[in-house]
Amino acid sequence: MENLSLVIVTDDREYGRALGQAMLHLCSQIFVHIIGKEEFFLKRREAYGDEAERRYIESADMILWDGHEAEGAYGGRIVLLSDKPAMAVKNFAEKKFCIYRYSPAQTIIASLFEIYSFL
Repeated sequence: MENLSLVIVTDDREYGRALGQAMLHLCSQIFVHIIGKEEFFLKRREAYGDEAERRYIESADMILWDGHEAEGAYGGRIVLLSDKPAMAVKNFAEKKFCIYRYSPAQTIIASLFEIYSFL
């Protein structure tokens, strides 16, 4: 199994850290980077600055987005984290994926590797 690099985009730093630590504890093939939403958009827009961090964000295998801001544009490597279990959907035909954010870390990791292997 190859390594999977993830960027968790969330304004809830405690949740991001807890999720990242749980994922790292369960699976050593994951690299996790946690970033706030405003910082994410800033890094995407700026032409200069911390080039290494910007490059990491752009080259990450998957982006976990915590919140509704990306609902209209998510798909492919952007996976939404939803507050509602009913919204957790894996639509492989449209390449749109949403995971319930309070699922056990094992379930989230399994879903991510399933999505990653499909993409």
